[in-house]
Amino acid sequence: MRVMTIVSLVVAGAAFSLLTACPVCGCGPPVGAISNTSVVNGFGAAVDVVADGIVSLSNLAVGAVGVVPMQIGAHQLSVRPSATAVVPTQLAFTSKGPPVTIGILRASGGALGAQMLDDTNAVVPAGATKLRVLNLAANAGEVQVWRTQPDFMTPIRWAFPFTYNSVNTYYQSTPGTWEVRIWTDTITYAPGNPAGWSNAALDAMTVSLAAGTRGNFAIVDKPGGGVKLVRIE
Repeated sequence: MRVMTIVSLVVAGAAFSLLTACPVCGCGPPVGAISNTSVVNGFGAAVDVVADGIVSLSNLAVGAVGVVPMQIGAHQLSVRPSATAVVPTQLAFTSKGPPVTIGILRASGGALGAQMLDDTNAVVPAGATKLRVLNLAANAGEVQVWRTQPDFMTPIRWAFPFTYNSVNTYYQSTPGTWEVRIWTDTITYAPGNPAGWSNAALDAMTVSLAAGTRGNFAIVDKPGGGVKLVRIE
């Protein structure tokens, strides 16, 4: 079962509630320890990221992933469209030790949003691997996503319909190589038909995972149009 808590998000004076994973143990890392926070830009335009009042990532491009080293503890992250005077989106979160991943998203009405992408379902049992794919491509619409996994090499369709910012989960398999391929609905590819695996995909990515490890892929917009896969963990 996933363990969730509510994080407060303020966007230009409007209040939102977002779900994010809370810790599963009471143990803590050494004081002053550093944990990387990954920021993936799924907003559809370049953004600036300000961590605890310091500009940490300037002009983070569409579909790019940036890393902000942070000490363990409470932090305030502000995000704004680059080169604008827009009131920034603010996200308060606490780094507990494991890497934190934050998605910069386009909320309803086109407003800038931010959401923690971590999930307690990410814990990998001994002798297993896990993989997750997130749709952070604001301009792509619905995407067809298929995979093969170490213990099942016949192509399997990912969660569907797979639209922008879809709720997603980790899939579990044995150690070995995973492959993910993506199409948009403008490509002639019959939904639900694994025979379409050999058709020209818009992008594909493979990752070999050792026992006890996991991977995170994100579908993001490409500058100039189209979509691509990036690995965020």
